[in-house]
Amino acid sequence: MSISVNTMRAIDHWVGVPLCAIVSPLVALIDSIKNIFARPLDAPRKLLFIELSEMGSAILVDPAMRNAQARGAELFFLIFKSNRASLTLLNTVKPENIFTIDSSSLGGLIKDTLRFLVVARKHRIDTVIDLELFSRFTALLTGLCGARRRVGYHIFHGEGLWRGFMLTRKVHYNPHIHITKNF
Repeated sequence: MSISVNTMRAIDHWVGVPLCAIVSPLVALIDSIKNIFARPLDAPRKLLFIELSEMGSAILVDPAMRNAQARGAELFFLIFKSNRASLTLLNTVKPENIFTIDSSSLGGLIKDTLRFLVVARKHRIDTVIDLELFSRFTALLTGLCGARRRVGYHIFHGEGLWRGFMLTRKVHYNPHIHITKNF
């Protein structure tokens, strides 16, 4: 039995909003401390893409991943276990650098999420690109994985899902243009 999309949305709302509110100040404090003691950021060396639920987005972002790889970045990708096949077909990210989260049960989701956060910090990923449009869950993963540079979609003045302050580089999402242009 797997978790339905509506259940995931409800969890993302009812758990995600309070968690984003609690975690955002902590992430901001850690960022401030890191920025005092750390050297300036270079070009991304260890680049993580997060796209859990949309297989098509992994395909749309493949040219950007290949470009980053050509510039010397080591690629990582986080995706739901059920969608891993899309990345395998692309053959851009090394299989050992593909992290998966099992969304078939709440227990598996929690276990794999915690495991990912530990593994991401061990790999010392410096840049995360959150490809989900408005998921609070991926915003939390982005904020907590330890990267200093965190990029993702944000609604600046429009209505939309509040994701906290997990991003260091906010990209405006324009709902009036096709998603390929947004990417």
